[in-house]
Amino acid sequence: SLNLVSVLVTLLTCIDGKFLRARKDQPGVEAWTAPPEYFAGTYGHKYMYLANIVVGSDSKTFRVLVDTGSSQLVLPSEFCNSEACRKHPRFSAAQSNSAKNTSLTLMIGYGSGPVSGHIFEDRVCLPTRGDQSAVLGEVLLQTPPRELCARMQFLAADVENDEIANSPFDGILGLGAASDDPAVGSPQFSFLKQLAAANKIKNAAFALHLTNNGDSELNLGGASEQGLAGGQMSWWSMSPLANGYWQFSVCDLTVDGVPQHFGKLEVGIDSGTSLLAADNDLKNWMEQKLQGGSDCSSVNGMPKIGLKRHDGSTLLLLPSDYIDERDGR
Repeated sequence: SLNLVSVLVTLLTCIDGKFLRARKDQPGVEAWTAPPEYFAGTYGHKYMYLANIVVGSDSKTFRVLVDTGSSQLVLPSEFCNSEACRKHPRFSAAQSNSAKNTSLTLMIGYGSGPVSGHIFEDRVCLPTRGDQSAVLGEVLLQTPPRELCARMQFLAADVENDEIANSPFDGILGLGAASDDPAVGSPQFSFLKQLAAANKIKNAAFALHLTNNGDSELNLGGASEQGLAGGQMSWWSMSPLANGYWQFSVCDLTVDGVPQHFGKLEVGIDSGTSLLAADNDLKNWMEQKLQGGSDCSSVNGMPKIGLKRHDGSTLLLLPSDYIDERDGR
């Protein structure tokens, strides 16, 4: 069967408090042409991107999902006693001399269900680059070539839903945008803002370079443009409707360059979501426009879908961005 998969596997996104950066064609910049193997690369899409962090004076290591769709660091607590929780390292304030109990509680709702627990403050570090092995669809991200540490507040979850507790990662590192909700947008919950406040990085910007093959990267405090077509990036303004999400506005969709007059859309970039999610109207439109047979033999002939901005620039989704081959189908 043909399945819609995430655009994030090939999009380089540089994010700070006001803008999204994404590659697009510009005058004087050579347009990128996908090689044949890219068009045909419809299998093995990665569905999560992970990084290791070290927390507390006891230097306990946690493998976390890098998630631009949420804003808090969430780790399993020593008081999470489900069978699934016991499979993971768990945060223990008693074992970390640097931990501080804020006496606050928090519940966070994820698409897979809620988690709840107590808010602690402790030292959190992003170590130097380590193991780059891939397991199933997981990719361990490359991270900056030095240790970055800051004190921050996070949720130590006493209760986790089964899907999160049974995941191959231990916790979630939220890198969401600013929000009017203090439980989401407060600086003490932001690893990036705390690093910037401690002068460990020059600002709270970050970049994700997510790939199916080769090295994926998480860069803090900026982004390298060397790997981009033309060696430069362009700014995409954040949507005025964005509130806690990295979100931009699209004025129309195109199919092989032809405007579809679909109307305005809001697009969120979420590295913790493995599929291309859509409301019913957009889902029905995609199913109608993107029929490609049941054996993937016609993938290379399927259309390129464009997200068109008000200034006429377009972000293209190639067939291998939105099609997934499983078991030869």
